Amino acid sequence: AVPDGHTLLFVTSAHAINAATRRRLPYDTLVDLAPVSLFTEFATFLVVYPGFPPQTLPELLALARAKPGQLNYGATAPGSALHLAAEMMNLYAKVKIERVSYKGAAEALSGTLGGEVSISFHGPTIMPHVKAGRLRALAVTSAKRSPAWPDMPTMQEGGVPNYHFTTWHGLLAPRNVPSAIIARLHQAVALAARDPGMVKTLTADGAEIHGNTPAQFQAFLVREIGKYRDRKSTRLNSSHITIS
Repeated sequence: AVPDGHTLLFVTSAHAINAATRRRLPYDTLVDLAPVSLFTEFATFLVVYPGFPPQTLPELLALARAKPGQLNYGATAPGSALHLAAEMMNLYAKVKIERVSYKGAAEALSGTLGGEVSISFHGPTIMPHVKAGRLRALAVTSAKRSPAWPDMPTMQEGGVPNYHFTTWHGLLAPRNVPSAIIARLHQAVALAARDPGMVKTLTADGAEIHGNTPAQFQAFLVREIGKYRDRKSTRLNSSHITIS
């Protein structure tokens, strides 16, 4: 696109995941796009079927270590957020919980609600099911407890060292957009991030609102890509059960 600031790109965390896991992309993630600002981050929740015996994350990890390869989690396609969140738990906690692959997040959710699988990771939209007792939440995936659910322990508190997984949204522009235009766009994002109505709505859903600077967003992207690239394991292509 013409680098005049009129064509912009609103991305999710898949932007960093693709850069870390795809062998060839038709663009350079860190060079061909100019960062404007990180807007929001959302934590993910580790939830289990209510009939699953473990009541806490430490109990789940203890059971997984006692029965390696015998527990299953529901997720979508390899490289998806639901898949990577679970595989990061496997990697950091040194457990082996096998993936059951579903066509989409809705199907994975139905599989957990129905007891086809015992474990899955989902975003804040899962919480009505937790409040209704249809699922039990064991931990939040952010580095710190969520202000929206302060009683929910983090994965790190539950015994998974260095665990930090969020989904996020940010704004990018084409390379070579003038710095003055980038600055003006950032000011607009920062203003939106402070809007009382926006803050009330998003924080109620568990969002952390940023509106940070282009340099801070670029550093964030470098860290995110490095995180997935460094932790990428052969389990991304491991054997699994597929449910269509």
